[in-house]
Amino acid sequence: MDWHERIVSDPGTLFSPGLNDRAVRGLARKEGRCLLTFDADFGDLVVMQGVSPSPTILFFRMQPLIFEGVLPAALRALAEVPDGVLAVIARNEIRLRPLPEVSPGA
Repeated sequence: MDWHERIVSDPGTLFSPGLNDRAVRGLARKEGRCLLTFDADFGDLVVMQGVSPSPTILFFRMQPLIFEGVLPAALRALAEVPDGVLAVIARNEIRLRPLPEVSPGA
């Protein structure tokens, strides 16, 4: 099953506003899922603090945020972005930053 089939058939959507950043990140990493977020703290948590990441993080930095534009931007990014990066997605560009390597026990 490729990523497109998986996102359609098994989105793994998480609707738990009380779940902290580390728990969300850990769940995404455990299940091998790409993490889509509007929260800049995920980038800080991973890049600045060295916390082991999920396979890929898509951080949406679109101003003003128009939710109808999120799905097309996410699908475009998933098609273009390699695993193991923090992708900062703005309206007309995607900036990539490599995520730190994760040891098997991390």
